[in-house]
Amino acid sequence: MEKQGPIPSDAPPSYDKQGETAMRRNPPMTYPAYAAQSYSAQNEYVVVTQPYPNAITINVPVPDYTRLAIFATIFCCLPLGIFAILRAQDARRAAARDDPVIGIQLAGSSKRLSIIAIACGILLLVPATCVLIWYFAEGNSACYRYFC
Repeated sequence: MEKQGPIPSDAPPSYDKQGETAMRRNPPMTYPAYAAQSYSAQNEYVVVTQPYPNAITINVPVPDYTRLAIFATIFCCLPLGIFAILRAQDARRAAARDDPVIGIQLAGSSKRLSIIAIACGILLLVPATCVLIWYFAEGNSACYRYFC
């Protein structure tokens, strides 16, 4: 860039002059000399132990309710039994990947679904079976009466 004119007299000093001006105004500081301190090396060792959490790993086997779920599916309630089988398989997979907490939760869910399926089977299938037995026992005699 070209200069546009003479530098005014009240302009600040250029960069290289500023350093000289600052040194004249503020001389470098000097510190008093201290005597060297002697250090004697002694064989003292300090051992500090940090606290650590007391974590105990217990290998709890994950219960397997697959057979109960299959029984509930075949003999009692098909939809709930299928969900119980799926939960039992998820519990097996959790046990295989060494996650016993999730495995135990899923196994408990499978057991609950199986018990609910068995209860539904007892509450719904037993009365339905009784009604069917009564219907066919009465129906056969009524059938002979109307279609003979």
